[in-house]
Amino acid sequence: MLRDLSEREPPPPEAGEAETKLEETLERLAALEPAPQPDARDTPEDRFARARIYGLIQRQIQANWRRPPALQEVDDMVVSLDFQLQPDGTIHDLHISDAELDRIDRNALLRPLLDSAQAAILRTGKITGLPPEEYALWRRVRLNFRPPR
Repeated sequence: MLRDLSEREPPPPEAGEAETKLEETLERLAALEPAPQPDARDTPEDRFARARIYGLIQRQIQANWRRPPALQEVDDMVVSLDFQLQPDGTIHDLHISDAELDRIDRNALLRPLLDSAQAAILRTGKITGLPPEEYALWRRVRLNFRPPR
């Protein structure tokens, strides 16, 4: 026969147990990175303009890309590079995140792709045709570099 335990209160926690659990929970929550919040000012027009601008940037950089001869196809064949653009379109502050470098260190087949992507960005040097009035949309760029199959 089953007993109804819904009316019974749980036993009180032992001294210090509740505080320890709360502290552990707070520590775990503090270790989590906050989820990116969508920008309330990011309108559909901004997203369309950003897509158009990124396409322009990608085409100019891709025109300077030289496929490494020994590049083999890997399932996760993509590298992400971050850089900033000055108002005149000059590329500066090319950066590869630590997480991306760790991923490349674990998979040496990605190193030629990274090197060729960096060279393409540096070879491009300056992006032309960017709308100056939308500088906030293209000031910082993250380019996912994936060779065609």
